[in-house]
Amino acid sequence: GASIAWGERVGKMWGEFLEGHDTLTGHALRGHHAFLFRGTNQMPANDVIALNSNYSHWQQTRGAGLTGVNPFDYYCVENFLKSFPVSDKELKTGYVDKSGDGGVDAFYCFANRKYIYDDSELDPDSEYKINIVIFQCKEGNGFSPLGLQKLIFFAEDLLDLGRTEENYKELYHQNLKTLMQTFKEQYSSIAGSVTAIECDFYYVSRLDVGDPEPDSDVANYGAQLQTKVKTHFPKAKCNVHFVGATKLFSQA
Repeated sequence: GASIAWGERVGKMWGEFLEGHDTLTGHALRGHHAFLFRGTNQMPANDVIALNSNYSHWQQTRGAGLTGVNPFDYYCVENFLKSFPVSDKELKTGYVDKSGDGGVDAFYCFANRKYIYDDSELDPDSEYKINIVIFQCKEGNGFSPLGLQKLIFFAEDLLDLGRTEENYKELYHQNLKTLMQTFKEQYSSIAGSVTAIECDFYYVSRLDVGDPEPDSDVANYGAQLQTKVKTHFPKAKCNVHFVGATKLFSQA
C-alpha cells in the first residue's frame, strides 16, 4: 500500500512537470509515465518490449540473409503490405531508402492489388483500383513536421502526372525517379478506367509514441498531406497512419 501511494505521488508530480513541458510526444509520455507510476500491468512500455522481441525473432528467421535493405524498414513494409500478394522481388523494388530519397523509405503502386512494373500490361478496357503505399520509418525518432513536409513535396511531385523530373521539388535518386515515372506512365495509360484510388502514408516509429495531438504541427501537416493528394485526385481516399510501437506490434 505504501509503495503504491508513493508511486501515485511521484506520478502526480511527473504529470504536473510534463504539463509544463509539452512536446510533440508529450501526450504519449504523460500516458506512459502515468501508467508506469501507478503500478498497473497495462504499460505502453510493455508494447515496446514485445515489439523488440518480435523484431529480434524476425531478424533471426525471416530477416536472416536479407541484404541491401535496412532490416527495420523491411520489417515495417512487409507487415503493412500483408493485404497485398507481394514477393521479395517486389518488396525490394519499392525499397528506396538512401541519400536522395526525399524522405521516402519505400514506395509501392498496385493495380487491382498487383504490383505495377514498368512492363506490366494494363488493359484500358478493364476497371482498376489503384493503391499507392508510401513509408517513412524511424527507429530512434518520433514524428516530426519536417518528415511530413518531405512527404507533402513527394506527393506533389508524384501525383502531378504532367510534372517532369526537371520540375521536381526535391533531387531524388535515379531509382526513385524511375519508379515515379513508372507510376505516371502506367496510370496515364489507364486513367479512364480507374474507378478508385487510395493513398496510404505510413509514418512509423519504433518508439513508444501515440497519435499526435489534434492541434499539433504534426497533425496539421498530416492534414495538409491529405489535402495535397485530393488536389490532384479529388475522389481519392487518403490515409495518413501514425504508427508507434503499439500499432506496429499489433500489425506484426
